[in-house]
Amino acid sequence: MNFKFLEMDQKNNFISERKESQKLIQNEPPQTKLQNFDLIINSTTPLLNEDLSVDPTLTPQEKRGVFLLHSLYFIQGIPLGLFGFSASVIILLTEAGADFSDLGVLSFCMYPFAFKMLFAPIEDTYFSPRFGKRKSYIIPLQYILAALFFISSFIIEDLILSKSIGTIFLVGFVMVWIASLQDIAVDGWNLTILQNHNLGWGSVAQSVGQQVGVVLGSTVLIIFSSTKFCNDYLYSEPSTTPLISINSFFKIFVIIIIVINVYVHFFVKERNPVSNDEFPTVWALVKHLKGFYYNKNLKFYMFMMMTWKLGFFTVSATFPLKLIQQGFPKETIASVMTCLIPVNFVASFLTGKYVKIGTEFTYYFKIYALHLVNDVISFILVNNYNNISSGVFLLFFIIVCFIHYSVITAMFVIQGQFNNRISDEDVGGSYLTFLNSINNLGKMGANSLVFFLVGAFNYGVIVFCSWIFTICYLINFGKQIRDLEKIEKKDWKLS
Repeated sequence: MNFKFLEMDQKNNFISERKESQKLIQNEPPQTKLQNFDLIINSTTPLLNEDLSVDPTLTPQEKRGVFLLHSLYFIQGIPLGLFGFSASVIILLTEAGADFSDLGVLSFCMYPFAFKMLFAPIEDTYFSPRFGKRKSYIIPLQYILAALFFISSFIIEDLILSKSIGTIFLVGFVMVWIASLQDIAVDGWNLTILQNHNLGWGSVAQSVGQQVGVVLGSTVLIIFSSTKFCNDYLYSEPSTTPLISINSFFKIFVIIIIVINVYVHFFVKERNPVSNDEFPTVWALVKHLKGFYYNKNLKFYMFMMMTWKLGFFTVSATFPLKLIQQGFPKETIASVMTCLIPVNFVASFLTGKYVKIGTEFTYYFKIYALHLVNDVISFILVNNYNNISSGVFLLFFIIVCFIHYSVITAMFVIQGQFNNRISDEDVGGSYLTFLNSINNLGKMGANSLVFFLVGAFNYGVIVFCSWIFTICYLINFGKQIRDLEKIEKKDWKLS
């Protein structure tokens, strides 16, 4: 039941950006307001050795910046809501009769987010100073994404009905690839907009903004493109057509993306950092990344991210799909998820507000335990779908989804905050892009593996083996993982 489709990442900019921005701010008169929505607000407050007396209140400029980030992450969430592991296209294909092996192939659509590290050095090194370092990539990529949605709006419905897995994979892969490239630039802009002691709000903006896009591309699309839902709740007389077809939804996405992109293109200005003298070429930056192999803390953390999710993804990734295969209406799943949207917002806000620096994995372990308990309940529901009355089953389904939404969101925000604070500012965006690409690869690999295994072997056996793995994993690595939060920032550097 992986409704939080992707754990995204936050990336720092080069330290030269921070130094230059500090000079720019110091040279401005006091109380000077930024004009033309200029969103370059920086702080040189050390992230690990922060001054706890710093006022965490967002400045007016930062509030406008957070709104901008919500909008950009929202666009990013739409392709994820369509082609994620339990997204609308996956659900619609399951209803059409596609098996888990087909879904395993389609799961590779999400892999561009696991290999952003190949493109981050390029975006960090080459850009148009006149246009803006981040806007040089965000603006053209979003126009291209809008064009792809427009072209797909004439064929996507027929592709789903005919279960054309290959063509759907191609469309989804390209769209997600564009979103991943946009994500590199947006996350870099994220940490330029916010001061260091407010970086947690960047993770919140990503979680909330992206999730709204995911919901629009998944549950909202499923609900209003469903003839059954429209006849049951919207139409006064039965009809054979839904309120909005899937093809029409794609045209709506085009309009949304164009409107936001035009606003950012013409009304949002970006200050450029000075050129990065330490890494003047992509190759110079790539060579510096060898520290990911030589730093023992990073090496273990990357191992953790590659293996951490194997224990609970067997149930999380398949729960709604297994229910649909047994006849549970997809419209009910989508309706429940839509009603629980506020849970995501509240969980993001509370996590960002109360989880303090240096306590991330203390909270993460507690939430992880709750996640596993919830997966056990989910598995019981799948195996007793026909033995529980519809009303009682729906109640338990809502409870399970409520817990799932809460814990996934909290875990996402916590890990985003941790990744922000350990980042090596000498490398910036490429450091965290590499780090979180490993995290995404771990999740995507777990999902793909689950789909192929469930398609080939007994579902109950696979679930039982995943739980045994989790117990052994926690016994062997639990303490070492908890101790990661105690490691000082200097011990995370690449050099």
